Amino acid sequence: MSTPFRPSRSPRYGGSLAGALTRTFIGMAHIEETTIGGAIQLRVSGELDLTTAPDLSCDLLDALDQSDVVEVDLREVTFIDSSGLRALISALTDGHPGHQMVLTGVSSPVRRLLDLTGLSSTFGLDSDVA
Repeated sequence: MSTPFRPSRSPRYGGSLAGALTRTFIGMAHIEETTIGGAIQLRVSGELDLTTAPDLSCDLLDALDQSDVVEVDLREVTFIDSSGLRALISALTDGHPGHQMVLTGVSSPVRRLLDLTGLSSTFGLDSDVA
């Protein structure tokens, strides 16, 4: 069986941090990393689930190791389960004092999960739940 993702220009696979770094999880998720003025932006699309969450977690922690500010653009995430949520929470809480992870473009499925779990405010978002 084939590997669940196909890396392309990632530092873990011999790439460089200059320019955009892309990792594609075949049929599930896509993560593109861009460095702009010292801040790292991760643009995530597709599904964040048990299959893709461990690699997202690694990418988030690597980005936080390299930059004080990491922006995570989730506007194109179509599905997220507890594994994807755990990857976001772990990156936020696991030993990066002084570093900031900011969620932007939060898609409807992500927003719904954050609201239902009461974590919207943890990520600096206002809750839509009445």
